[in-house]
Amino acid sequence: RREAVESGSLSAPESIREKMVFGHEGVIKLVEPPVVPVGAKKSCILLREKPHAMTDNVKHISAFRDAIKFKCNQNPLTLIDEHGLGLVLMVEGTTPKAFIIVSPFLTEPAGLEALCAKERVGMTQLEKALGTQVVEFIAKETDGWRAFIQR
Repeated sequence: RREAVESGSLSAPESIREKMVFGHEGVIKLVEPPVVPVGAKKSCILLREKPHAMTDNVKHISAFRDAIKFKCNQNPLTLIDEHGLGLVLMVEGTTPKAFIIVSPFLTEPAGLEALCAKERVGMTQLEKALGTQVVEFIAKETDGWRAFIQR
């Protein structure tokens, strides 16, 4: 950055874009994919890379993975999916692999916030208290989800 400013090719820090830091645009952003059911469109977020977990053994860590780290011993996206807190969909044809997370908690976070405000809440407790919300979220538009899966 300093070299670019000194050479004049970069005028000011505000002109630094995500692509220069992370290597691609839209690192984390809310998206409305056209292929998901209408009720789920506002409940989607795009992650351009898999978040970093403590047990990941990588030779080179990207700026995104260095900034967003999880203290867990498995893939954090798997935790979201396995404990019923959302659906994790891999976006094909992207390098590095991108993911879309669909979760009702992105638009209605009140229940999740209340539970996480308590001390020492584990994934099992989250699953017991909130695990049915994703099922109910999908049940509202079963025909739309069926069409999405069969495409």
